[in-house]
Amino acid sequence: MKGKLETGALMKAVVNRETGIRRGGALSIVAMMESPYYHKVFAVTDVGLMTYPTLEQNKAIVENAVRLFRSLGHERPKVAILAAVEKANDKMPDTLDARALKEMNLNGELPDCIVEGPISYDLCMDKESAAIKGYDSPVAGDPDMLVVPDIVAGNILAKCLTCTGGAKTFGTVCGAKVPIVITSRSAPAEDKNRSIILAAVAGRQE
Repeated sequence: MKGKLETGALMKAVVNRETGIRRGGALSIVAMMESPYYHKVFAVTDVGLMTYPTLEQNKAIVENAVRLFRSLGHERPKVAILAAVEKANDKMPDTLDARALKEMNLNGELPDCIVEGPISYDLCMDKESAAIKGYDSPVAGDPDMLVVPDIVAGNILAKCLTCTGGAKTFGTVCGAKVPIVITSRSAPAEDKNRSIILAAVAGRQE
């Protein structure tokens, strides 16, 4: 767990080729959210490490989060691949990646989860909006995790949820040999405590 270090200093040690604890794939932050406006705790990923992930990196991001959920006892989490629209568009690369991730899930390349995408935030979080627009999916209105297209979207979404949406947050870095906690140095004690508990429970399954 990071103390008063800057995140970059800790992560530099984590990814060191000779002495680091990287598992081999991508590292990603899974931020758990508890919102007064949603019926269960859900995750947003990646919110701080992968800047503009490729399709393969997005696959790894989903795999990291699914592994975390399974360590917490959730056998088949529902995954929403967020975009601005619900149909793949050649001019919007994030929608093409979302479609590809869904196809990977359907053909068994991305197992142990249900992937939907591209899907907009309102349709994945609100069943009524999905019904009005005729969007039929088991993920609509009931996702366990939201996968954002890039660090900008992840940063904005997470801060909107916590700063003005009343959400409480905690999280961990996934993809290393052990869970890593990098909560902000200014985060309240409750957030740090929840993050430690999450990492401890997940770590028992590694």
